[in-house]
Amino acid sequence: MLRLALPRVSHFPKQKPAIQLAWKKNIGMLMQICKAIEDLTPSQLEQLAEIVAERLFERLRTNRRLLNRNELAEVLGVSVPTIDRLLREDDFPVIMIKSVRRFDPIEVIRHLAKKSAKPANLD
Repeated sequence: MLRLALPRVSHFPKQKPAIQLAWKKNIGMLMQICKAIEDLTPSQLEQLAEIVAERLFERLRTNRRLLNRNELAEVLGVSVPTIDRLLREDDFPVIMIKSVRRFDPIEVIRHLAKKSAKPANLD
C-alpha cells in the first residue's frame, strides 16, 4: 500500500482558514492520486512513468540551463550525497566552469538511461 507523509492542516494553526481549506483540497487530491496509482497494473505504471519522463524531458529542454548539485538532485529526485556518489563512481557528465561543477540535466538523464540500459555483468 502506498502511503504519503502529508502534513495535517492542524499543523498550521496560525494559517488563515482559506489557506487551511487549500491544504485540505491539495491533500485530498494527493490521496486520490495515490489511490489511483495503487490500482494500476505494472504495464500501466510503466506507461505513466514514460509519460512523466517525457514531460520532464520536454520541460528541461525548453528551460535548458546548467544546474548545480542541489538543483540536479532535486530534478532527479535524489539526495545530494547520491549525486556525490555518482560523481565518484562514473564518468558522470560534468561541465567545469573554472573550479565550479555544473550539470546539463538532459545529458545527465541520457547518461543514467544508458547506464541503466546496459545488462548487468554476472561474471
